[in-house]
Amino acid sequence: MYLTFRSVCVGIATALALGCGSSGPATSYPDAQPLDSGIPDATLRVDVQPDVVKPLPISGGDNVLLFGGSVHLLGTACTSEPGATGDRWCAFTSPSKTQIGDLDLFVLNVSRAASGVTIVCGGGVVDPNCLKLTGGFYEDDVRPARFTGDTLLYFDLSATAYGWRPGMINGRVLALADAGMVHSCFAASKGTAALCLRDIPESSTASVTRSDLLVGRLDGANDPPLARIDTVISFNADDGNQQRFQNGFPTPTGDVIAWSSPATPTGPEVLKVQTLDDPRTLLTVASDVTAWNASPDGSRWYWLSQVNDMTGAGALQSAPLPAGTTPATLLTNVVEFAVAPTGGIAAVTATGTLRGFGDPIGAPTTITPIDTGVVGMVRVSRLGHVAYAKSFDPILRLIDLHVRKLDGTGMPCTLSSKQESPIFAPFLPGAGAILWARFNDLNSVLIGDPIPTDGLLTNLSTCQTTIVAPRIQDLAAAGDNGVLFSNDGDELDATLRIRSIAGGSMLSADTPTMIQTRVDDFAPVFPSPGAVLFTVNAASPSDGLYLHLVAPARTSPDGGTSDAATTGDAVAD
Repeated sequence: MYLTFRSVCVGIATALALGCGSSGPATSYPDAQPLDSGIPDATLRVDVQPDVVKPLPISGGDNVLLFGGSVHLLGTACTSEPGATGDRWCAFTSPSKTQIGDLDLFVLNVSRAASGVTIVCGGGVVDPNCLKLTGGFYEDDVRPARFTGDTLLYFDLSATAYGWRPGMINGRVLALADAGMVHSCFAASKGTAALCLRDIPESSTASVTRSDLLVGRLDGANDPPLARIDTVISFNADDGNQQRFQNGFPTPTGDVIAWSSPATPTGPEVLKVQTLDDPRTLLTVASDVTAWNASPDGSRWYWLSQVNDMTGAGALQSAPLPAGTTPATLLTNVVEFAVAPTGGIAAVTATGTLRGFGDPIGAPTTITPIDTGVVGMVRVSRLGHVAYAKSFDPILRLIDLHVRKLDGTGMPCTLSSKQESPIFAPFLPGAGAILWARFNDLNSVLIGDPIPTDGLLTNLSTCQTTIVAPRIQDLAAAGDNGVLFSNDGDELDATLRIRSIAGGSMLSADTPTMIQTRVDDFAPVFPSPGAVLFTVNAASPSDGLYLHLVAPARTSPDGGTSDAATTGDAVAD
């Protein structure tokens, strides 16, 4: 689900696969994110820099070239299904060698590459560990390519939607665009279920878009596998920031589909649910509800009811899933809430009070005051930490940053009391620490230079903060034992390094290890195989996709390889 940072889109996704329209995936190890403040160029100093000739890329050693040439990783690049024990795959694009201007899309078995298997991508060689899915790759804001769980959804130049999972030789057509644009495709975080929207041009207007909701399984018997289950109002310009359409998979198995939409542009938002393969189970759950979510075990609904159009506040209610009978009000005047993987809930009221429910099912009347003057939440951890802000600069999009446990236990941490941080704060998978960033010296920035940004790590037991590195561009967790970051660069590339973490919560005193200079983008693949993928696009002979093995794969008690998504925090989109 998406929540609002008042009028700013800052939402929190839970460990369940829920969404609003083009829903974002929830994974435990998000790909590295550029720390972009959104500051317009006009706010920076207009100085002209002389041309600089950059040195050729330099490798720090132990890097394996997987694919040579110009390469870009997808935004959510790798498989991450909860509990999966199979190989990890990642996806990348490269300019077509046969059609100028087109892009090839590949998926590559990173686990095999990490084990030392030589893999060949393209060039007329058929390698089952590197598959070319299309020679005409396409994506835009409403048709992104990404993994959710182990399912990759993507589009080609004909606007046809495809899905792929490990074990498939080719992608499978999900839905055809002959009757209207297909977009906003989304997959369950576990299993083969997927959905897309297909617009209905003749029933849409300039302000209202009606779409067929298409749902099915990648391994379904029908061809294409997605079929219409309802027609929804997927967009209404008159709703403003209070968009009243949402869809997703509210149970951890991915076998149930839920969606909400008004029947008419001015009507109330109506929530419906259905077991994926049985249309006889279609059920209208509730009317006049929005921002719905579910408990991690899929037994309870949570939603806002009777939302005030002016304040965005409503009653936070709980009801059994799927029936939704006799909903009980947990808290009134709520503007946003988040469900933690622990099952607890954090909620912000219109007056800025942040409150926590440690056990909203077993003890729904036990409410813990957390803080006051809160303007929005950023993220929740797998152990119920809440990262939130008490002030927000809407021009520079910077916040202060605080962390508390939603049940009131533990040390309350103020990471920053000033509006100096971008809306970016991933917890380490074990929730022993939080990564964040801090902008500085904004007035001294030259056009074309990255904004000076410190990467930091805060121990949540002691609230002690340590600088990971100065002048960073990207920052990501390498499991609980390291931090990957890129710095000493510009808007095009930077040096990728890793720094160790002791005990899942404290930076070690070791000097950061340089992995590669002039890195374009990177994606951590943890805990198995414990590696990082990165690309070099420096117009040099060294350009390509590389793998750097950071740590050996960890083994779960049942003998399988443990999966990132089983221990991760909730991820903000």
